[in-house]
Amino acid sequence: MTVSPLHVSRSYTKSLPPQLSPHLTFWRSLVSSNDFANKRDLKTFLSEFRPDINPITSFGLVSIDSGINNQLPAGAGTFANAGIQYVIGLATGVSVELISTGTLISDDELTTFKDQANFLVSQTILPQTIVHGYTELESDTSPQLAESICNAYAQLAARGVSYIVDTGIWGAGGSPFNSQCIQWDPPFPATCPFVTAVGATQFFSTDVDESATSFSGGGFSNIFKRPKYQDTVV
Repeated sequence: MTVSPLHVSRSYTKSLPPQLSPHLTFWRSLVSSNDFANKRDLKTFLSEFRPDINPITSFGLVSIDSGINNQLPAGAGTFANAGIQYVIGLATGVSVELISTGTLISDDELTTFKDQANFLVSQTILPQTIVHGYTELESDTSPQLAESICNAYAQLAARGVSYIVDTGIWGAGGSPFNSQCIQWDPPFPATCPFVTAVGATQFFSTDVDESATSFSGGGFSNIFKRPKYQDTVV
């Protein structure tokens, strides 16, 4: 079944979020060189799924390392498009900006994570919420680089920024997907203790018939120690 912003709202809040304060900004992270958020697609999405929102509602661009947001039809990407559409579709009346981190310095995705994190830490004014929609497996991440990036996220958290990260699509056993995994291979940066990791759920026939998806990432980190506040529940 199609899960629209209105469907999500009914399932979790029973009503759409009220218009929030104008200074609240969501930044949607974009670190892929061929996955962009298309404004024409956003207009179509809002017209179909949120007709109560002005269809010309758009978003700004924060460019890091000469990052762009290609508006050609071929540049419209699954992750970037869906991320922007659902953030704007749910966060009614809130300013939204897309972070696009280019490959000027490096085309390695983890390096772009670090460039983006360092850029954010250097900013005087930050958004209250950042949604980061890209992950790598911990097994593909050096502990030193992961800790460096995570330390930057800790600085953002100390300044009041909620950093939301998805948990990938490999389940708990890494890639290729293995439902019989014998060792955790969780996604990074979702394993960083200073971010909020969000997995995927699925609906079946009704709004209340919801469960976790089999492919949603998880597992215990092989890099970061378990926070002490989890000791009583793990």
